[in-house]
Amino acid sequence: VVPLVEEGRAVPLFTFGIMDDEGALVRDPEVSDLPTVAEVHRTLEGREPSGVVWDAYRAVVGAGI
Repeated sequence: VVPLVEEGRAVPLFTFGIMDDEGALVRDPEVSDLPTVAEVHRTLEGREPSGVVWDAYRAVVGAGI
């Protein structure tokens, strides 16, 4: 992705995030200037992400996939 961004052919919008030791989704330190998908959801929807799909997402991110 980095070459595409450098060429101006892609724009990073958010990251998947990583799980901290308490199980919270936090920004990836490698790209800490980008919001997580949860932050984008809160901005766009005005509420915390929730539901079955969100639970599945957290399980995948928590597994390190």
